[in-house]
Amino acid sequence: MLKTRLDGRTYLVTQPDHAELSGHLAAHWGNEAFTQPGHFAPVPDPERLRAAVVFAAAQHDNGWWEWEAAPELDGADGLPLGLDAGAERAGFERWRRGVRRFPEAPFASLLIAMHAHRLVALSSKSSPPEEREPAAAFLAELEADQQRLTARLRADEATASWVAPESLRPHARLISLLDALSLALCSDVIPARSGPTRGLGEDEIELPEVPRRGATDRVTLVCSPLGERRIRVRPYPFDTDPLPVRVIARVFDRPPGGSARFPTWWHAQPRTALEFRLVA
Repeated sequence: MLKTRLDGRTYLVTQPDHAELSGHLAAHWGNEAFTQPGHFAPVPDPERLRAAVVFAAAQHDNGWWEWEAAPELDGADGLPLGLDAGAERAGFERWRRGVRRFPEAPFASLLIAMHAHRLVALSSKSSPPEEREPAAAFLAELEADQQRLTARLRADEATASWVAPESLRPHARLISLLDALSLALCSDVIPARSGPTRGLGEDEIELPEVPRRGATDRVTLVCSPLGERRIRVRPYPFDTDPLPVRVIARVFDRPPGGSARFPTWWHAQPRTALEFRLVA
């Protein structure tokens, strides 16, 4: 659960809803200056590859489905735990589920495994010593998953070129940056470029190493709020200007104080559409 406190209100966005926004951004990625997913390198069927990348972006947090259905509650406010408090408690099992849920989609599963490996490797660097050994074992598990999925894709003439470095590397990076852009709109997880972080699209953020034309052609995107949830993206990578996007949130003015019947209370709450316009 993405949990953001802003101006006296608490905004909750589920991980699957955040990931769906990533998929929406992936489906609109590409214009005269930016190559569409699937087209970074020559492959037999680039539109099939593009569909696999969009699916991976939209489902990269599918391992959270079970946790989001019955979330652990925060004793302080009676609401679900936020990502910062809930991620470690959820453990590595959420990534296992996410990587293995769609056996019929090996390339999407490979991208999810690579995304998980990157995040776990980054977080383990600052973990206490007693947590590093389990993290190292799980990273080895993810590497084995990547090898298995890569071998399966290479064995099929139609998908062998998908895992060539000039194709795989920019797509893996694209998943990470779309995750970050969606997180910046859905939460306060991505730090502001300067000053305190407010979240929910109200910060200027910088996204480095963005693939533009191919694996080695990369730029930095700067996203700047213009007010009224309009966000300027420079350089602009999408196929529509402006690009309207929305994510569903539950918004609370005050904590509920806990409930023994949490599912009934939770599903009775109204949903709010947070709507943004990405502009050049």
